[in-house]
Amino acid sequence: AVAEVLSRPGRESTACHHVPPAGFRTNEAVALEITFERAGKPESARLYYRHVNQAERFQSVEMEPQPAGYRAQIPAAYTDSPYPLQYYFELRALKNIPWLYPGLGERLTNQPYFVLRRI
Repeated sequence: AVAEVLSRPGRESTACHHVPPAGFRTNEAVALEITFERAGKPESARLYYRHVNQAERFQSVEMEPQPAGYRAQIPAAYTDSPYPLQYYFELRALKNIPWLYPGLGERLTNQPYFVLRRI
């Protein structure tokens, strides 16, 4: 029991593919999609987003299932801001254990979210 508590938690994950848009336009919704290998598609996905402003909380929306992944939008009204947008995905597998994408890598040195700027 002690060894289990002291070890790293086991997190399920699968190979994800997401291509961030080049940016966003004010008052236009931002469509986002994440895909998986067919055998690795999680049971559910949720999109978390906010302005790049530490005073704000993240908003979230359940993503709609697609044949190879999930799709969601950041609402058009939310893009009416001088701040860039940041977002990440929360994915849940059969055991209902969540993992984040992009999340922190093994070395904990990567950026754990995507950023979009106005174009």
